[in-house]
This record gives sequence, structure tokens and C-alpha cells, in this order.
Amino acid sequence: MIPDELTLLANSVAKTSSAQFLVILDPQGGLFYLDTSYSDPNCNPVRGGNEPFAELVQKEDDFLFGSALKRAVSDPTEPVRVALRILPPDHHTSLLIFWEFSFRESTENHSWIIGKGHVEGFPSLESRNSEKSSPVDWKNLLQHFTEGWFTLDHNWRFTHINQLATHYLGKPEDELVGKRFWEEIPEQMGMYQQLQSFHLSPGERNTIRFEEYRGDLKACFDTTIHPLPEGLLVLIRDCTSEYTTLQALKNSEAKLKAILNSSSDSHVLIGKDFEILGFNNRAAEGAKSFLGKELQIGKSMMEYIAPGLEQVFLDNTSKALSGEYLRKERKLVFEDGQTAWFMFTFYPVYDDAGNLIGVSYATTNIDKLKRAQEKLVASERSLNAIYNSATEAISFVSMDLKILFNNRVAKEYYKQHFNKSPKPGDSWIDFVDPENRQAFTSRANRVLSGENLEIEENHGSQWFLASYFPVYNDHQEMVGIAHTVKDITLQKQHELQAIAQNEKLKKIAWKQSHKFRSPVARILGLVGLMENESLGPKSEEYLHYLRKSAEQLDETISDIMEDTFESRQK
Repeated sequence: MIPDELTLLANSVAKTSSAQFLVILDPQGGLFYLDTSYSDPNCNPVRGGNEPFAELVQKEDDFLFGSALKRAVSDPTEPVRVALRILPPDHHTSLLIFWEFSFRESTENHSWIIGKGHVEGFPSLESRNSEKSSPVDWKNLLQHFTEGWFTLDHNWRFTHINQLATHYLGKPEDELVGKRFWEEIPEQMGMYQQLQSFHLSPGERNTIRFEEYRGDLKACFDTTIHPLPEGLLVLIRDCTSEYTTLQALKNSEAKLKAILNSSSDSHVLIGKDFEILGFNNRAAEGAKSFLGKELQIGKSMMEYIAPGLEQVFLDNTSKALSGEYLRKERKLVFEDGQTAWFMFTFYPVYDDAGNLIGVSYATTNIDKLKRAQEKLVASERSLNAIYNSATEAISFVSMDLKILFNNRVAKEYYKQHFNKSPKPGDSWIDFVDPENRQAFTSRANRVLSGENLEIEENHGSQWFLASYFPVYNDHQEMVGIAHTVKDITLQKQHELQAIAQNEKLKKIAWKQSHKFRSPVARILGLVGLMENESLGPKSEEYLHYLRKSAEQLDETISDIMEDTFESRQK
């Protein structure tokens, strides 16, 4: 909308309004037009450039202004009335202005919020029923405010009360107007105590604001007391919803803080300009312990980064601010020469609306884990060295017969027989000859049932001893199968050679024993015949020795034949 059209819109509103202030805002609160000439003819209208009107609103009333703006936009048919403290241009002090905001669309499809403000004083109690007309119908104007309000004169008498205020005070208007505040309001009410400051120090009357929770009404009220030339204006706003939300937020924050403080990790929330927005106890302890510094909200995080790591921190934080999630491990060396491993995590943090508000910087001490991993790696290297120096093939497979580990000999064996090396995760059965897979599966099932097996296998001219046995963890739970294959070709050859030689010796013994048996039998027969002949004493003595020797020889031959027979039966 061009300036002339803004002026036309402002003039059309002014013709039908007794307002002393007029503003034209966009739906986001941007100020396009402000005219205070109704209250001061020397002031010229100000045509803004979309500056936020909220900059003119006293900070304590920001919420009221924002809420009024939202209500005006959400319901264009109903004007929104609210009291705001404003510091207009060319004014040196804030004014309590009663505004009426309404939504309007122009012919050019622009949407505007028209604000009309009144600052005139309230009529006194004595002139309340006077026929003298006031430029502004205050009673009618303020009766439509979404806040409760009432006014007191210099004698602390109620002069005006709207319907919402009577709910707070607990009495109807006709029972309060003309009565003194101190005689009608209980001392335990928070407002009673706050107004005493005005009563006791009438010369120091500044605007005050306080919150009070009323247990009898189960509601929370935000109350503002403004001094006026005619007395006091008290504005009462029901802020129960905000109070409940704030309490829930505080409880949530307390729980979140408890969770963060119970964490063993250090957490720091960093803003877009690297300022510290928050941290947990572990972060504070870490900064004190490792850096000798106290973490403080608002300070730059760069003051707490270990020397030499500043650029790394800046790079990682900048990446997180652009939406990346990073996790880095680093070994730090401290001034006393000690070292420790840490995990540094950077991730973006967003508010409920999805806007990036900063970076969560988490530090985890992983020194014990890292050193345990180093020991484990060293142990694995030692174990692998032992396995790989073994002369037999060693394999470990899982319960579902997936390969977990093969030593050097096993890899060479599978490479030689299947023209490929198995990798962890490969199926073990793929490295078994198809004709042997059924027998192999049967063996695996027996081992998974708890058996230990040793089987000799012949592959052409080679012999192998295959061993299968279950593997258990520290809890005695079966976790897989260990399989070893040992080349026993040389041992088997020696064994077979010994068997062949033994057989040959048995045959020789058998054959020789039969050859000697017949001559010995004939000798014994001849000795028997000669014993029937008449011989001299000397001859009989020779014959006796001859029989004895023949019988001994016959007994030895019998022993050989018996041993040979038993061996051949085995």
C-alpha cells in the first residue's frame, strides 16, 4: 500500500473514532503508520518502514501485545481490547494507552491491523453519574476488555469495576463502588499486600506488577497497578494457562536437568555465536578438573577448548550448525603428561518450530573402553599369531554354521580344494564336497548336541584327521563349533607300513614254524625207536640229551605257531 492510501485509510478511521492514537500494523506487528497528532497537534504522523511496533511497547507488556495481535487476526469480526504501556515518538515517558485492535483487508489484498488508543483519565466517583458527557465512554470501552480492571480514587474508594474484576474480588460491582478497598478486601489477598506499598509511600507510586495464585479460584492472575492523576488503575489478567504451562515447563526442565546431571557424559548447549547457553554438572566438573576453569553461561565456548584443538572445534561446530551430526574420537594429552581418550559429539538442536537454536556438544570419557579395546586387539593379534603359526587348519563357525574365523592353513586348504578363500559370514557347507555334505551335516548336528568327534578322512594319497568339538562362552553357553584338520599322511604311511611289515613277519613265522615242525617230529620219532634198543650207558646219556633238546625245540615252535595264529585272528 502506497503512503497516500495509508493516509486515506487512517483518515477514514479517524472520522469515526475519538481515539487519541492511531496505528496501522501488518499481521506480524510491523508498524506502517503511527499518528499521535490527535493527542498532540504538534506531532506529525509517522509512516514506518515495517519496524516492529513491539519496540514501542514496554517489555513487561510484550506478551499482552502479542496475544492481542493473534486474537485480532484469528477473529476479524471481534475487536480486541488491551491496555499497553507505550513510549510514542516525541514522548519522554511511557503512557498507559487503552488499545482496540481490529483486523481489516484492503482492496489490494493487503491485510492490516488497525489500532486505536485512548489515554484520557477516568471520571471521578462524584461525576460518575453526572450528565456531563466525556469525550470517551470509558466504562463502555473498558467493559469489553479481556482483562479485569477496577479503579480507586485518592481515598481508596472503588470508582469503576468491570465484570471480570468482580470474579477476582469475589463481590458484585454494586457492593464495592464507593467502598474503601481496605474494608472490603481480605488482608491475605496478594493484592492487599501490594497496594500497601502505595498506601504507606504515596509519594513513591510507580507501576508495579505481580503474579498471584488463588487457591480458592484455582487460578493464577497477573496484576498490574498503574498510578493515575485520579487515583489507581488495577488491571487483572487470568494467566492460569501460562502458569500451568510454565509449571509444566519448569517440571520438564527439572526432570531434563536431573537426567542430564545424572549422565556420565558432559553436555554443553552452544549458541550460533559459540556462546554457552547451558551445561550439566559433568561438564562443569570436567572444565574444572581438566582445564582449571569455571563454566559460565554467556561466555564463549572457545575459552574452554584445549590448546591446539580450536580449529577442529570450530570446523565441527560449523558443520553441526549446518545440520550435520558428527562423532569424533580423540586422544588428549594434558599438562601433567597424562593421556585420555574422549568421544566428542556435535549435533544440531532445534526448537519446537524447527528453528536451529544451537549445537549440543557432548564429551564422553572412553579411556577405559579404548584401553580395553587396545588390550583386546593385542590379545586377538597374539591369538591370531598362535593360530596362524599352527600346522593344522583351524576354523570357528557359528551355531547356524556361518564361518567366523579361519587361520592361515585353513584358508590355504580351502583355496587349494575349492579354488576360493572363505570369508566371515560365508556358509560353512559351501566348502564341503557335495558327496560329503549329508555326512558333514550329520556330524555338525552331533557336535551341536554336545559330542566331540575325531574322524580320519582319505583324499587320494593324503590322509587327514578332522576334529569337531563344541565351543562355549564364559557362561557355559554353546556359541559355535571349532573344527581342526590335521594332515596325518606321513603318520598314516608309517602306520600302514608297520602293518604291512608285521603281516610279512607273521607270514614268515607261520611258514618257518611249519618247516621246522616236521624235522623235529621225525627226530623225536627216531629217539623213541632208539630208546627201545639195548644201548650202552654212554649212548643212553646222549640219547637223553637229544630227546630233551628236541622237545625244547618242539615247544618253542609250538609257541611261535600259537602267537602267529593269535595275531592272524586279530
